[in-house]
Amino acid sequence: MFKITKVLRNPRYSWYTKLKAKTKLATYSIMHELLQCQLTSVSLFNLLLMIEAGQFLWYAIHPAYTFLWDSSFAQYPRDAVKYFQLDQFFRQGDQGVFYAALYVVCVAQAIVLISIFIILVKYEENKRRSSTLVYYTLRLLSYYTLLIITIGPLPLFNTLFKMFNCTDDDPLNNGIECYKGYNLANSIMAYLALAVSVPSCFIAQLLHIDYNPASSIPFAGPQSNLGMFKLLMKVGLALYTSLDINFENQKPFIIVYSIVWLFVLLWRYLAQAYFNPNVSIYVICSEALVFWAALGTCLQSFMEKRNDDDLGVYFFLCGAPFASYTFYILFNRQRWGFMRLKVKSLKAVVQIERHLHVVCEMIEEVHHPQFRIELEGLLRYHSKSCRKATDQCICYTLASNIARMEDIQEEKKMWYQFLKSLLEESISMFPKSPRLHLQNAYFQQDRLQNRFKALYELMITEENRPDLREEFSIFHYKYSL
Repeated sequence: MFKITKVLRNPRYSWYTKLKAKTKLATYSIMHELLQCQLTSVSLFNLLLMIEAGQFLWYAIHPAYTFLWDSSFAQYPRDAVKYFQLDQFFRQGDQGVFYAALYVVCVAQAIVLISIFIILVKYEENKRRSSTLVYYTLRLLSYYTLLIITIGPLPLFNTLFKMFNCTDDDPLNNGIECYKGYNLANSIMAYLALAVSVPSCFIAQLLHIDYNPASSIPFAGPQSNLGMFKLLMKVGLALYTSLDINFENQKPFIIVYSIVWLFVLLWRYLAQAYFNPNVSIYVICSEALVFWAALGTCLQSFMEKRNDDDLGVYFFLCGAPFASYTFYILFNRQRWGFMRLKVKSLKAVVQIERHLHVVCEMIEEVHHPQFRIELEGLLRYHSKSCRKATDQCICYTLASNIARMEDIQEEKKMWYQFLKSLLEESISMFPKSPRLHLQNAYFQQDRLQNRFKALYELMITEENRPDLREEFSIFHYKYSL
């Protein structure tokens, strides 16, 4: 943010550099306002995650698989998830649903363009806050952005790619000439919609974020590229199903799909999902469920062809709860495993960041006996190896006074001073890390109410060459203070 302002005010920079800075500033401003208007509850976000998992689950138990169960009882799992996406309606040649979805997508992209234009015009006039029109436009865009980072991309791209791939053997094109007349007009609309939807999806996935652990937004979480990877998965699924209409490569597809979801779980194991524990548990269990279904289908593809046997669906339905619970236990154990490590023994910034987040969570729940025991154990473990003087580290004072503390708020303040020393120790190990300086800025303002120190840490973060998302986080937090 500070560098963008410097570029815009300095006449020595070229017009191209100023244009880039102005575009970045406008994009950051819109995304900042969208986050400010975001009123999503945890329940609503979990519902969207459930629908997203259902969309991915559909491709693990797709009805086109000739080797998968096809009995009357086995139809119930498919019927439960087929309404979460549009693939089954397109496969059945339902032109009414297809063209209704196409026009909804095109109209939605037109509304997005008009909304962005209105916001930009008011932004130039410095009337963002005073206009009722802008307020409701931002509220509408905030809900749209929430959809395109969760359940929106798969049906959106599925519809557009189906429009582009016009073939005679596709039941959707029954009685329609490809790329002529009515079909040509629809294709042009679809191309224009794609030109808007692709940038909006990727910009939202990049910048509709919040790295602040104290944020009330349910999708706030540590920095990760897994969201972008899942977006690419959705684009890939929509593109594949539009090209391979008859699912001729079933076995290679499910093998690759199973490997991809195993990769997603390993990625999730190495990085915290979300700061909100309820959302984090929900997404871990849902992703484990999709992997279990894909694994079961993959294993059945190597067996004898018995699609009238219910063994596969029993394997899926009976094993799914145990699979989700097993993965939850593994992730939770790995998460608390960070508490048994010293900050100096951690070799990566990601590990240090996760360690600090776990400590912060326990401090918030210090009244709970289990978390108190964990914190006291961490404190004593730290005190034994601490080489700082008594007046330089809070661990000595905290260890000697912890038993006499009765006020829970005063005790939290002492624990936050201890977390501050851990954070300073981490920054001394990686002084050029923008992630740690950004977390320090959040900590200084939200836990210690030190606004000046928070702004100073934001300046330090920007000096250490942050990436695009970190730069936006600096902008968003600076204007939130």
